[in-house]
Amino acid sequence: MFINSKTGTIATGRSTKNGEYKEIGEKNTPVLEFSLCVGNDENGNPIFRNCKAWNPIATRFKDRIIKGEKYLVAGTWEKREYNGKDYLTLVVDFIADMTNLHHVSDINIDNDSSGSRECDNEEDLPF
Repeated sequence: MFINSKTGTIATGRSTKNGEYKEIGEKNTPVLEFSLCVGNDENGNPIFRNCKAWNPIATRFKDRIIKGEKYLVAGTWEKREYNGKDYLTLVVDFIADMTNLHHVSDINIDNDSSGSRECDNEEDLPF
């Protein structure tokens, strides 16, 4: 799934391969490239989105983009032309590994009269 707005794009999907980390240029600028399968088109064909992260995000996630794992990314589109055809890459400034996240709605929470919340047991905690 992906959502486009005037200020950027949010996408979720599974990585199609392990991330490819490089250091480029004279300054050895870190860059991480990967692609996500974000859903299917109206004919049932998979939709792939190329993604690129720079500098600290690339370094932080260089060994953490794993084929088949689910991620949420946010960023802006970069357009390039190659052999007369336009290609889009999502330049990401946020990555979250969604594979091991728990949803708050999955936790059984009771409200007491003070307004504080308690979980039934430690196994219900999301962390």
